[in-house]
Amino acid sequence: TFERYGTVKSAILDYQQKNDTAVLVNNDPGSKSLSDNVQGSLIWVGTDLDSDGVTLDSGWITVRSGKNPNRIFEISNLAVPGKHNILNAMTACACAREMGVDDTAISKGLGSFRGLPHRLEFAGEHNGIKFYNDSKSTTPESAAAAVHAFDRQVIPIFGGYDKGVAFDRMAGEISGRINWAAVIGQTASAISKALENAGIRSTVYLSLEDALYGCIEHAKSGDIVLLSPGCASYDMFTDYENRGEIFKELVLRGG
Repeated sequence: TFERYGTVKSAILDYQQKNDTAVLVNNDPGSKSLSDNVQGSLIWVGTDLDSDGVTLDSGWITVRSGKNPNRIFEISNLAVPGKHNILNAMTACACAREMGVDDTAISKGLGSFRGLPHRLEFAGEHNGIKFYNDSKSTTPESAAAAVHAFDRQVIPIFGGYDKGVAFDRMAGEISGRINWAAVIGQTASAISKALENAGIRSTVYLSLEDALYGCIEHAKSGDIVLLSPGCASYDMFTDYENRGEIFKELVLRGG
């Protein structure tokens, strides 16, 4: 359960010493709720802090300490998409500063980070359409988060191995954000039904290649084609890495 997950995550604070430091995210209710468990010092991270910590100020990751705010990095230069990655960058900044890394090195590190393979990984661009490989997305929750990572029209590919999970909540969360989706794999029927109930059109394809062609047909310049299956890969691929590599090869060939 999510509650169990939170309990496991919070256990690290049980081993803090007084000279240790915890970094918590004010925007995240789960992280914020752990503040009473902190036994050392605490650094807050949040997009709208009204206290000392690492926050956003006019599009910059800014360290606020007393009356001396210090701008570190302009978030428009962050290569990995999504609001969650802005929070990740802010948290990394807080940790790095606590470890003695200077601000110039932090800025350079954030600007050069291109993300991890198969996790909202930029795979290429053709005719103004950008392609992202999020094959590591193996739960409906992660697929919904991937759709919300972009501020433009997303054409997603969903589906894969059937673990017996429901997709209704995912469909509800992305309703209004996408107009159509390609679906594949054992879960294609279940996902299509959930999308239909949420007012989203979809088409079932027999292969990842066909699904990619379908997405390209539906996309226009400026759109995002996103592989974020929301399912495991074992019905059609060796693992999520194999799935992602095949997707990237298809994109490299121009679809």
